[in-house]
Amino acid sequence: GEKCASAQRWGNCTQMFKPLANGLTLLETLGRAHGPLSTSELSDLSGFSRSSVRRLVQTLNDLGYVKFDGRTATATAKCLLLATTRVSHADLIQRAEPMMNVLSIALNETVSLAVLEGFKSVYLARVKAPNRLQYNVEVGTRLPAHCCSTGRVLLAAQPASFINAYFHFVTPEQYTKFTLTDPADLRRAIAEADANRLAEVQGEMEDSIYGIAVPIVTEHGQVAALGVTSSRGRATEEMRRKFAATLRGGARKISAT
Repeated sequence: GEKCASAQRWGNCTQMFKPLANGLTLLETLGRAHGPLSTSELSDLSGFSRSSVRRLVQTLNDLGYVKFDGRTATATAKCLLLATTRVSHADLIQRAEPMMNVLSIALNETVSLAVLEGFKSVYLARVKAPNRLQYNVEVGTRLPAHCCSTGRVLLAAQPASFINAYFHFVTPEQYTKFTLTDPADLRRAIAEADANRLAEVQGEMEDSIYGIAVPIVTEHGQVAALGVTSSRGRATEEMRRKFAATLRGGARKISAT
């Protein structure tokens, strides 16, 4: 009975926050647009009904996040207040990027800096290696934490209560035949990343991708992930050892600043 009551409470919470999620979806849609969008265009792009779009846009207009003239909507400058992830980590990015450049040259691979936002790994900075296959990940990209190396190492830094909440709210999605989705398997992988202070993921997001990441811990206790994305074919045992040693050395130097 207690479990049923708890499930009902969570269900009520989900329903309560659905309008917020829909409103944020519309803001993201407007943010990607190059000009005003009509309610019909927003409906087509978001998948929401026109009546729902009109209600949401009117609410966002009243709150100052959208300028709505009754026909078309435009995101306002107030939306910048929501874009705090990169801004709030500006000092970390500034201190990390010089070392990321060094690591990228040393490894001839793309090096990334990421933090956990909600239940996803958010990329704050990327230093791309020339003449290497570039994957479709840019600054601001949010990846599912369960199947990328930065996400795994970031989850490993969280307390048990957060991990329990993660598995309560998130249903891990299967992207390839290698993707870990079973909660018991994922818990073991997260515990292993915690013990080793390193996470390796092979072919879980895309078949051909190998990822490795280590944690950065600042003097304020802030945790970020420093990672390399390569091809599985290049990730030989020797290269994996080189990736690990080089990333750990770089993370220590960034943490020391």
